[in-house]
Formats: sequence, C-alpha cells, structure tokens
Amino acid sequence: MKRITLILVPLFLLINETISFGQSLSDKDQMNQIEKIYDDSDSILKAKKVLENFIINNPKSIYTLKATYLLAEIAYSQKNIETATLLYKEVLACSIPKSENWNYRNYSAKKLASLYIDKKDFKTALKFIDLACKKFPLESFCGNAY
Repeated sequence: MKRITLILVPLFLLINETISFGQSLSDKDQMNQIEKIYDDSDSILKAKKVLENFIINNPKSIYTLKATYLLAEIAYSQKNIETATLLYKEVLACSIPKSENWNYRNYSAKKLASLYIDKKDFKTALKFIDLACKKFPLESFCGNAY
C-alpha cells in the first residue's frame, strides 16, 4: 500500500502542477515543484513535459535558464546527444540576467566541452572550456548572497 501511495502522490502532483502552472504559483515555487519531480528518477519523462511547459509559460523567468539546463540533462541521460548539445548551447545564449541560476551556464559550458572532447573536436572543446573559466566562472556563496 505504501508503494502505491508513493507512486500516486507524485503522479497527482504532476497532474495538479500541469494544470495550475501559470495560474497561482510564482515561477520560483513552480521550479521548486519541478525539481521534486525531476529528482524522482521514476518521473523523468514527466519532468521533461513539465519543464517544457514551464519554459513556454514563463519565457522571461530567471528559472528558464535552470529549466533549459534540466531539459539538456534529461536529453543527455537519454543518449540524445544532439538535442542535449543544442539545449546546453541555449543555456549559454540565454539572455536572462545574472542570478542564483548563473552556475548553470558554467555547467553547460563544461558539459559541451566534454561532449566535443568525446567527438575528438578539441578546438571546439577548448572554446567551451574557455567560456566556463572566463565568461561563466563557477560562483559560490557562504550565507545569503541575495
């Protein structure tokens, strides 16, 4: 009975979130709920749909950067390297201002470098390593930075 509840509750939340996104929750609250679905390995395909809907409904949100990164990670985990590459590049090109989601640009640049190293395209890989180190350096904070 406990296993059934564990399966049905996330499914109910997914259905509820899909209906209510853009209606009453802030984009930050929406992203927090999406993260819960994303972190549940049984819901990865559901998370993909919810992330896509979030991006469509919140194109100017600072969380669009994170949602796009998570979509890239899903594509990569499904061995869809071409789509993942395009999505990681989209994260780098995102025009959302610097925020708590800034590090997703660093992660994307490093992942792209790794993908190009796998293809033996070292010149392009170096370009993305340079972006990760210089244009999008990893940032961390102790305490409340915002």
